[in-house]
Amino acid sequence: AELTRQARAEHHLWISGEPGSGRRSVALGLHLLAARRERPLWLCHRGDSSPLGALLASPDPAAQEQGRELLQQLLQRVRGGTLILDEGGAPSGAFQMLALAILQQRPAARVLLLTSEPVHPALAAALPGSLRVPPLRQRGEELGLLAADLWRDAPRPAPAPPEDSAEEAADGDREGEAETTTSQDPVTPALSVDAPALLREHQL
Repeated sequence: AELTRQARAEHHLWISGEPGSGRRSVALGLHLLAARRERPLWLCHRGDSSPLGALLASPDPAAQEQGRELLQQLLQRVRGGTLILDEGGAPSGAFQMLALAILQQRPAARVLLLTSEPVHPALAAALPGSLRVPPLRQRGEELGLLAADLWRDAPRPAPAPPEDSAEEAADGDREGEAETTTSQDPVTPALSVDAPALLREHQL
């Protein structure tokens, strides 16, 4: 219900949550559920956006001008759609500079800022809405689905050769060697360990 409500909104949004909580999945879901879903969707990673942010923050006027030109090109590409800014960790100064510069341009696109740490007050004040994504350990109902997903994508061992194959006969009896087995239950084995810590590394 909250995701649907936020998708119908048009204001810029700050999406926070610890690493692995699914912030990017939430942002993509907001775009797909919104009326603007047929419009462009642009995702800026911190690694992609920091050079542009560095240009905007540079004391060199020529670099600043280059940064402003690149920024206008970016905003034109995503016009009418959704721009996702994913810092991927603790927000850097260059990343926050880029995000603030975009918001100050009053872009004709919805900006979704994704962070795991608090941002500068000036940047937070420029974002009318906020949404906190709870960590996986507080969303037990999703762990089984994630475990099943991991199980489906996990590599499977190669099938064993026939017992009467010539190769096995030549190698002799392999009795006593450890046999690789896999459980038929995709949920219970994963949940028997520290599932939140394990699944936190899974990219949603």
